[in-house]
Amino acid sequence: MLPKELQELHDIRAKLEDESQSLKEEQKKKEETVKALEEKIIEELNNKNEKARQSISQLNSKIGDLERRLEQIGQEPDKQYLGLAEVNTQINDKILSKELVKLILTSIVSSC
Repeated sequence: MLPKELQELHDIRAKLEDESQSLKEEQKKKEETVKALEEKIIEELNNKNEKARQSISQLNSKIGDLERRLEQIGQEPDKQYLGLAEVNTQINDKILSKELVKLILTSIVSSC
């Protein structure tokens, strides 16, 4: 082979080696970018999941509070309805009293 041909082959090989090195560096940078993005996604998902867990915890607490309140309401005497029962009793007593007075008056008038 001629020295010129050898030099051309050497130059071609050198360019290919340079390109190979450049491609390896680019690949390494891309792999690092992929890794960084994966880590960022993981971090964001962890944050999102933590917020969801906190929200669920707050909702569970609220559910417990409401269930306890409902249980308390069920155990308390219903004052509104007790008040109505007293009013109904008073009305019924007055009606009975008036009916009794009418019967007595009717009985008196009949006996005269």
